[in-house]
Amino acid sequence: IEYANVDRHAIQLFPVTKKQLFEYDVILFCDLKPNWAGDVAGGLGQNELAHLQTFVEDHGGGLAVIAGPRFTPSAYSRSSLAELLPVGLDKLTSPAGENLEQAFPIRRTGPGRAFLPMEIGTDDDEIQYSGFPGPFWFASSSELKASARVLAELDHNGRPLPAIVVHNVGNGSVLYHAFPATWRWRYRTNELYFGRYWSQMIQYLASRKLTRGEKGILLETDRKQYFRDEPVMLIARLSDRSTVADQDLRVKIENRSGFQRILPIRPVS
Repeated sequence: IEYANVDRHAIQLFPVTKKQLFEYDVILFCDLKPNWAGDVAGGLGQNELAHLQTFVEDHGGGLAVIAGPRFTPSAYSRSSLAELLPVGLDKLTSPAGENLEQAFPIRRTGPGRAFLPMEIGTDDDEIQYSGFPGPFWFASSSELKASARVLAELDHNGRPLPAIVVHNVGNGSVLYHAFPATWRWRYRTNELYFGRYWSQMIQYLASRKLTRGEKGILLETDRKQYFRDEPVMLIARLSDRSTVADQDLRVKIENRSGFQRILPIRPVS
């Protein structure tokens, strides 16, 4: 708690009321102690975690949960934080013993290569992710929630495990980092990739809250070109789903001759 005296950006306590918490756009949740772990005073309680769940689901805030070897995420397996994560916590995998001397390189997945905030170099940059120093420790789970997107993975005992996972929860977004050692990406790069990665991820996590309350709708098609008589899929993405009732979402199609047709857009999970 004394750290706040030497860093003007630091606060002494985690916001204890919803009003205080809702002043923020993004929370970076590291290896924090819950108040039911051990005999040491302090730590987050269930009340603060419930506020954090409301912050994400209803208020549209962003949350990045970064695994650590002491508490996060294993100590939170029976809390509301577990409900927010894109991975399940019942079958966590971590290296032990001599494996702690081995680095685990990570690599981007297909969804990770298509995820714009993960782009932190140029097209001809060979160092991206697979060339970064890997972590020596991680807490990963192959149990994924339905909406989870695995952006990067690592190999452990011959099988791939999620390393960076993201999903949307209600109006907000949650990023799970299965390893805490992104600071190793700073080695001989003058903060270039480390700074780009986290600034872009934080902007992504903040974006859903910044558009909350807007009735903006992005209308897309599944492809840009079609042959005659091929079906066309229309996709509507809402800035804030709570502002539009599902039964009210309709699209008017009109051709050059003036013929019109009203089509409903059905929600998907």
